[in-house]
Amino acid sequence: MKKFLLSIAIFSLFSFKSFGHVEHYANFNYLEYELFRNNKSIGYHKYDFIRDGKNLSIISEVSFKITKLGVDLYSYFAKSSENYEKGKFKSYSSKTKQNKKKDM
Repeated sequence: MKKFLLSIAIFSLFSFKSFGHVEHYANFNYLEYELFRNNKSIGYHKYDFIRDGKNLSIISEVSFKITKLGVDLYSYFAKSSENYEKGKFKSYSSKTKQNKKKDM
């Protein structure tokens, strides 16, 4: 019981304030990663960093497809936007399409 209460107390101390840590992206405007499965390219993940004064927007897009014997077993696409004002997180939005099902 003591461990449970201690874990709740520790969690409470760290959960009330979140940090964006966006300063380490100051030198980046664009990142792109190629996604691999079994040494074969299956998709990509892209990040666009858009700055307007002290505001930062990060646009992320990920897309990949797993195919076997010419049949699409799994496909995934997501696009998201993170917004920071003066280094502090302000908003997040995303749209996802997984196996032809949209989740917004």
